[in-house]
Amino acid sequence: MNKDNFSEGSGTMYRVIGAPFTRTFRVMWVLEEIAAPYEIEPEKPRSDLVRSLNPTGKVPVLVDDGQVITDSTAICQYLCDKHEALTFPVATLERAKLDAALAFANTEMDGILWAAAKHSFALPKELRVPAAKKTCLMEWETQTLPWLKSLLADNTWICGDQFSLADVFIGHCLDWAMKFKFPAPLGSAKAYVDRLHARPAYQSAIKRGLSLAQ
Repeated sequence: MNKDNFSEGSGTMYRVIGAPFTRTFRVMWVLEEIAAPYEIEPEKPRSDLVRSLNPTGKVPVLVDDGQVITDSTAICQYLCDKHEALTFPVATLERAKLDAALAFANTEMDGILWAAAKHSFALPKELRVPAAKKTCLMEWETQTLPWLKSLLADNTWICGDQFSLADVFIGHCLDWAMKFKFPAPLGSAKAYVDRLHARPAYQSAIKRGLSLAQ
């Protein structure tokens, strides 16, 4: 299956709830890639609407045919499996590599970045530990960027020649990192970021997010 030959959507109008430039952006990007129709309600985390759908108050939230799905990873994997796009068949080595890359994105990238964010601005001042951000920066430079560089040395995308959900998650984390002024990717990893940003679906998601932010 060629994962760049995406399905044209099932005609379902998905309802996406969450501010566009949070982890909600991952869901928007996936929906743009698979050409599925969706409406977005730019709710901030812990709003009354979000809490009514997800007791944690976290975004994004997806509503499909009246059913609620929470967590960006669960939502995106559901959409990819449903539309048979940006993923690989279960019980294959390709799927295992994709799952490993998603785990890395969530733990070694998102986890590091969110820890730095919490101790920079998200937590109350009296609970912030400034040294925590230094640790996060060290881990980013010594673990994350070398892993990314080695993986992309001979690959166009994270899972080889096919763009996949792993690229959405890793690309979003890299955008977040650059926003927070973490060391930027160089060499093959920098070229990878340029390829991500050139994708029409990425650009469409950015444009839609900006229109809602105005």
